Amino acid sequence: MSPEYAKKITKNLAWEAFDQMKPLLKKGRVDEALDVLRRLNIGPKTIYGENGRAFFKLVIDYADDETGALKAAYLELMSALLDAGVDVDRQDKYSQTLLSEALDRGDLAICRLLLDRCASPEITNEYGETPLFYALRRFDADDEDSQKARDATQILEAVILAGADVDRPLVDHREADDAEFYRWGSARRLTARQYVESLPEADARRRAFFAALEKRDAAKKTPEN
Repeated sequence: MSPEYAKKITKNLAWEAFDQMKPLLKKGRVDEALDVLRRLNIGPKTIYGENGRAFFKLVIDYADDETGALKAAYLELMSALLDAGVDVDRQDKYSQTLLSEALDRGDLAICRLLLDRCASPEITNEYGETPLFYALRRFDADDEDSQKARDATQILEAVILAGADVDRPLVDHREADDAEFYRWGSARRLTARQYVESLPEADARRRAFFAALEKRDAAKKTPEN
């Protein structure tokens, strides 16, 4: 069996499994949803291992728009997948991590889950984009008074508290070649600190950024028990 054909089979199994799992998750029956993976012999060396990130990304795609009990069920499923052996920092063919996927969606609950599981706030994708780049970019897409914008503030704080280096370039390389990257322009080559310092004092990103740094510095000074 060729590697390409093996990957195709695994991908089809992932979709088949998830189609069976969705109605169970809607009823909060997470254990039964996990049984679907077991029945299909999807274990650490298939979905959870070599292609585990692809399946996890599928879960993130669906979980992002959910709320309440169904969102809780998806988060419980994600925790179970990580317990089963999914590498939280595994990168896809574009070097994108699960954390960057969640940051790009601005999903506070998923970001917190991944950071609580020690997802690295430092891994860049093939374009050199850091997690802090995604965290700061969320503010551009949302009104400051929206729930998404309030979530973005907490996400930025969480990434900084997790140890993100605020003195490295937000994006290490790549010329601007579309509207969104052009809009960031030369700011992409600034460090996170330099970029934020260039913002007006009333900007929500600036306030959240320096508040998080103060909180991180205070935590470093606090003696461990």
